[in-house]
Amino acid sequence: MVRVRVRGGNLVQVYDISLEKVRLDSTTASSYCGVNEEGLFQWGDSKDYRPDLRQAKIMLSTLDPMAMPIATEVVAGNKADDPLYIPAVHRVKETLNKSGLLMIGGLSNGSITDKSRNSQRRGLLFVSIECQTS
Repeated sequence: MVRVRVRGGNLVQVYDISLEKVRLDSTTASSYCGVNEEGLFQWGDSKDYRPDLRQAKIMLSTLDPMAMPIATEVVAGNKADDPLYIPAVHRVKETLNKSGLLMIGGLSNGSITDKSRNSQRRGLLFVSIECQTS
């Protein structure tokens, strides 16, 4: 950590952040709102076990382990998770301007083989982690 005194006497702390691991995961936000054919809140496969509610889907990419957001994508709730991962990987790589990143995603994200093949060509490693629920 570096402390820098800036104009006006304020103290700013600057941290050396490790840019090695990025976590990618999607979630949903549910609502009682009405459905608009072109809106974000749509009927979809509910991760909250609430098929009675409309939802929007959110893909979040964060620096691990501090969970600092790098990229966010919000799409209609009836969209699948799978197509959100590769664009998120591209966005992270553009933002960080670094190759050799370890991308960590949940097993529910589908075709890991395709993601790995596409990512390796771009200097990325994609690892899937299976989460166990009791």
